Amino acid sequence: MTAPEGVTVIQAGPEDAEDVARLVSALLLELEPGAEVELSGMNLPELAKDLLADQLMYAFFARVAGELVGVITLHRCAALYAGGVFGEVSELYVVPGYRSMKIGEQLLDKAMAFAAEQGWQRLEVGAPPLAEFPRAQQFYEANGFICTGQRLRRLIKTTAVRWFLWRDAGLTEVKHAGEFLLTFGKAGQGFTAPGGLLSIVCTLFSHVGDALYAGGNLLADRCLLFGSYRDML
Repeated sequence: MTAPEGVTVIQAGPEDAEDVARLVSALLLELEPGAEVELSGMNLPELAKDLLADQLMYAFFARVAGELVGVITLHRCAALYAGGVFGEVSELYVVPGYRSMKIGEQLLDKAMAFAAEQGWQRLEVGAPPLAEFPRAQQFYEANGFICTGQRLRRLIKTTAVRWFLWRDAGLTEVKHAGEFLLTFGKAGQGFTAPGGLLSIVCTLFSHVGDALYAGGNLLADRCLLFGSYRDML
């Protein structure tokens, strides 16, 4: 099916946080129908506003005739294997009535163009198991992505992970102190991340990533944010 006429893709700012949170919430509830209580405790609009304002997360809307029909969020990462700085898609969602109209492709194209402007070496994304959800991987492969192997995740209670994020002179530094306390804010004045469980994907190296579904900042031994899009593109 072809895209409807008049599709525009625009970047979202902190002032658009409620719409970003609304669309990402729809994605998360479609993936996990029983997650209403956890999501309500995460205050996604405020979280989206903070992440967008601090440029820890970037978001783009797809709009048709004034209606927001899709969203993509992404963030910056860094790793030696990637040759330096690269980007990662955190969430990608298209409203059900507008799926299979190449809107997801247009959002992804905009994300790729933005990544190139930022000088990122590549754009990565998580996808669910091929046998169970073939459309997601087929979508990414059709848009130039290459499958690099299976990703793993482990759910961790927020009290078991501690981080200290300091934002001095525009820099974010992560400091280990025994257990990690998941905090974010300015000059160390943060708050424990809301929500019950955080999703992380671990491999070898270390970087910080940000996503609404994960309650903000994530840190692990090479955290790759887990994005299951299933058949929603």
